[in-house]
Amino acid sequence: VANCRHCLQQIRTLQGDRSDSSRPSASVANPLSADAFLNEAVEKAKQRNHRAALEDLDWALRLDPADIQAYIHRGQILADLRDWRGAIADYHQAAQMFLDRADKVNAQKMLDKIQQLKAAQTQAAQSARTYPANVVPFPSRSVPPNQLSPDIQRKLRSLVGDDRRIVAGLVDRLKQKHPGMPENWYWGKAIYDLERDRR
Repeated sequence: VANCRHCLQQIRTLQGDRSDSSRPSASVANPLSADAFLNEAVEKAKQRNHRAALEDLDWALRLDPADIQAYIHRGQILADLRDWRGAIADYHQAAQMFLDRADKVNAQKMLDKIQQLKAAQTQAAQSARTYPANVVPFPSRSVPPNQLSPDIQRKLRSLVGDDRRIVAGLVDRLKQKHPGMPENWYWGKAIYDLERDRR
């Protein structure tokens, strides 16, 4: 309760500061309206101040939980921040609200955005697993999957001064970080990491 009183006092103090002409007229007329918070959030999002924009949108939704535009804008910001789950949840909520109002066209737009976000999420997950060209992602066809290429063995050993303990430590660490990859991949990744660190 004490925090609420403190917050209200802060809001009342800020209301006096908002009377300058640069603020939208809605926020001057009623700074605690959902529309005022939505307008402020849109402006902050344009300035790439995502954190403040999200706070304003959260306030707008507390004041008016049926504000479809607040869900849409929050979904856009969350998508920009790559918070796929949050963005999808907000777009889903907006789609449901459009359906409740029998607005099938806008509901479909939200569902299309959800599909785009799911595709972007999948693409981001796949691109996070890609490695530079000199890292062997899969074993060579000439070497069976359970055998290690002699060339890769020689190269890694030469990079660590033929110290087998260092080689074993590097490969074991990579196996713990990236389980399930072929043996050649671990050795190739260790080579890549060592060469990168020496640049």
